[in-house]
Amino acid sequence: MEELKERTDAELYERRGVLAAEAEKPDADLDAIETEMKAINAELEQRRAEQQAEEDALRAAEEDRRAEEAKRAEMRKLVAAGEGEPIKIFTEERKQNKMDMKEIRKSPAYVDAWVEGFKTGKYEECRRILTDNALDANIGEGDGLVPVPTMVGDRIHALWENNEILRRIRRTYAPGNLEESFEVSSTGAVVHEEGAEDIEEEELIIGTVKLVAASLKKTISVSKQAMKLRGQAFIDYIMDEFENKIMALLCYAVISVITGAPTTSDTTAVGVPVIEAAAVTLDIVAQALGELEDDNAEPVIVMNRRTHAAFKSAQLNANYAVDPYENLPVLYNSHLPAVGDAEAGEKWLIVGDLSAVQANFPAGDQVEFIIDPYTGKKRNMVEILGEMLAAIGLTAPGKLCTVAIPEGD
Repeated sequence: MEELKERTDAELYERRGVLAAEAEKPDADLDAIETEMKAINAELEQRRAEQQAEEDALRAAEEDRRAEEAKRAEMRKLVAAGEGEPIKIFTEERKQNKMDMKEIRKSPAYVDAWVEGFKTGKYEECRRILTDNALDANIGEGDGLVPVPTMVGDRIHALWENNEILRRIRRTYAPGNLEESFEVSSTGAVVHEEGAEDIEEEELIIGTVKLVAASLKKTISVSKQAMKLRGQAFIDYIMDEFENKIMALLCYAVISVITGAPTTSDTTAVGVPVIEAAAVTLDIVAQALGELEDDNAEPVIVMNRRTHAAFKSAQLNANYAVDPYENLPVLYNSHLPAVGDAEAGEKWLIVGDLSAVQANFPAGDQVEFIIDPYTGKKRNMVEILGEMLAAIGLTAPGKLCTVAIPEGD
């Protein structure tokens, strides 16, 4: 009842007493009294719950403030005891001697502060270090973003550059979902001699691929002891557990959009032609290259490692007279089946330019983490969720070809 929210607690208790008295009368409408009584009890219970939640929030905020202050004091003790490289605090008169951002991001003290911020979600110590020591006194303020330590950025960059598949795809960072246009077909250009009849208007069909982001996630439970790791040791642990596995999932997504593409392009999807072959042949890569258009800057071959063994066996039987790979780089990925294990219609080889694949990262290409210390607290564990938003699709036709087992085999 809406009018109950307008009454004070005392008025509700008084009304409940009145209802109890009315219920004793012989002609009382017991159903109506019961309905109103339940409504009053529900309203009082909701108010008690809200009051308790408010008290709990205030108590938690006070505990967080005390824990943060204790942690800051502990970090200062550690630095004073020689653990980590102390960052000098300069006066305004000596501002010219302050460090630049690169120096701060490399310092062990900043790494330690960032790791503690990562665990708690509170980066005040990072901001204090930046404000006190950076050449720009306002750095770390404004949008609230805190720069990652150099070692984190270097590791993320290395993960992308060392992955032979992912470093070849096209990466964009447009917010939200993205639409990319591509040419389905056209009549092309013609030679027109002076005085000749007017040329016919070009027939151009444009398609559009929608890149809709999805969450790539991985969750693990770690002991509270692991959460006590500090500085680089903690960063290494997190990166090893999450980044490599999510990168592997991205590779799987790249392979999937290629092998799952239609054989011909239409106005909503880029096509990838398919050649059928039940076994490795010395000319199969050359056949696949023949299906590609001319503008392929860096074609490669992608296969399972066991398929590579079949190619080497075929090459051996031909006395190494032919290079079955056409001098192209060979990349290996276990998400493609080996030629001997593939079933009818299944694709076991990819040939072409991987820049045909586009990955859009609306929130950047770094993994975001959420730490949950509550769900697993009875097991003395902390849950960590790693998440990356990514949309992966084919946006350029004529750059790829696949090889599949014939449907009849």
